[in-house]
Amino acid sequence: MKTRKKPCSRLCSREQLHIGGAGIFGELIMKTAVFTIGQLADELKQPPSRLQYLISKHRIKPVARIANIRLFDQKTLETLRLTLQSITKEKNQ
Repeated sequence: MKTRKKPCSRLCSREQLHIGGAGIFGELIMKTAVFTIGQLADELKQPPSRLQYLISKHRIKPVARIANIRLFDQKTLETLRLTLQSITKEKNQ
């Protein structure tokens, strides 16, 4: 019986972002902290589906895309954190 490898839902390191000589744009991404949806979910301890909903609801744009992977910056992480805190405050009242 073959065991199938589980597909990686996020990039493992920023070094993998420099694919195929992305040039200046790739180097710019390498110098800034970027996160995938999965990494944001791990950081905020929320399911990725909830973060995807908030990103689409608030029309948050990714700072970059590599193929179909959306990359977000530290500002997006803080925005999502504040949004989740306000939701829990409203729920508790």
